[in-house]
Amino acid sequence: LLTESIILAFFGGSAGVGTAFLLLRGMLAIHPPDVPRMHQTAIDGTVLTFCMLVSLTVGILFGLAPALDAARTDVKAGLRERAGSVGRGISRYRSILVIIETALACMLLIGTGLALKSIWSLRKVDLGFVPRNVLTFQIAAPSQPKGTQLSDFYRQIAERIRAVPGVEWVAVARDLPLSGVDPSTPILTDGKNAAPVQGEIVTRYRAVGIDYFRALEIPLLQGRAFDESDTASSPDVAIVSESLAQEYWPDESPIGKHIKPKIAGSSWCTVVGVAADVRHWGSGVVIEPTAYYPYMQVPESIRSLLEANMSFAVRSGLAQNDLLHSIKDAVAAVNSSVPVYGVRSMDSMLADSGALRNFDLTLLSAFSLLALSLAAIGVYAVMAYSVSQRTQEIGVRIALGAHSRNILALVIGRGAMLAVTGAAIGVIAAIFLRRVMSSYLYGLSKNDPFVLLVVPGVMILVILAACWTPARRATKIDPIAALRYE
Repeated sequence: LLTESIILAFFGGSAGVGTAFLLLRGMLAIHPPDVPRMHQTAIDGTVLTFCMLVSLTVGILFGLAPALDAARTDVKAGLRERAGSVGRGISRYRSILVIIETALACMLLIGTGLALKSIWSLRKVDLGFVPRNVLTFQIAAPSQPKGTQLSDFYRQIAERIRAVPGVEWVAVARDLPLSGVDPSTPILTDGKNAAPVQGEIVTRYRAVGIDYFRALEIPLLQGRAFDESDTASSPDVAIVSESLAQEYWPDESPIGKHIKPKIAGSSWCTVVGVAADVRHWGSGVVIEPTAYYPYMQVPESIRSLLEANMSFAVRSGLAQNDLLHSIKDAVAAVNSSVPVYGVRSMDSMLADSGALRNFDLTLLSAFSLLALSLAAIGVYAVMAYSVSQRTQEIGVRIALGAHSRNILALVIGRGAMLAVTGAAIGVIAAIFLRRVMSSYLYGLSKNDPFVLLVVPGVMILVILAACWTPARRATKIDPIAALRYE
């Protein structure tokens, strides 16, 4: 028996390695581009050796118990027993393995279900802005004559793009949502300060143009947006996010209050508006307090750094190719030597922000379906083996008048017992798994039983379907042939 187990393990491991080569190609074809060094992933000699050693070790471990059991069998007593009882010990080990397979499959399927539910919840999250019909790009800032400001260059480009038919709004900003850049700096207020975190409150710093909130459709909850009067020579102003307002002025309006970023050369800024919170990094990232400043009023100490890397967001219903052509013409009209680069729609940026999460979910789903398939095959094998070993018993039952539905119930009931036992163990283990996953996945409740009930139910139905073929075969046993064999 042990030798047979090793041979089966060897051929099974070889088939698994061959399948892995095919699956690896599929994984490399669908992986997101931001996964580091993914193109270097390969199955090398070390991996092959490890897989074959694991296969052989598993074959030895799981073949050892039935081999020892068979070695202890009393030959004389075994010959006196009915033929149908010879494989009871092996059948017991098979049943235990099937229960373990089912429990593990149930855990993986519940984990996949929780991840799917989390992604569905993320699709309904309010980002705080509208990414649809927004095209973003960057331009390389040209060298300016001494005494001139790059802010005039950006203003001219924005005005020319805004004049294009079909363009609704044009925003200029240092950092756009989903751009992957999000600088922060502590701030001071002219009154009470919130309790410090590690000594200071860190607030996101955004330098934006006058139409930033209109172009991204970020709601203003109080006050006003920036306008043409907010220039380098006018009093410094700021707009705070709702979370920042709640943090510093929880019981009063922040309009008219003053804040000051802790940056060399910065001035006190009057708060003129409160904007809705924006999820800068994507739907799955927590909201952070944010302060917005007109980019023409940024301190001189950081002006060159900010203005050299400004981005544009253009809201328009035009086709992307037509809009991009008009944008390039508008930029060339101001400075023909300035290239337009980093062109991306905000919809694609939003999709990319969740690409790695979706890739992980795809792999988890594949492993879960594989585990479910193995559990179903295991139950089928046990049921088929059980039917072959109980041929005489089933023949006697049929000869005594047992109906086909009774035989079906007998065989499927055995499979149901294995499936329910494994599912119950899997659900218990998944309860602890859910507590861990709830801290990593969005929108999961520790008291939400939906996935814990639906997934095991579906899995049990799949396994019962796998029992149908051996159960039907049992109903077709010829009682005369079975009794003659007896």
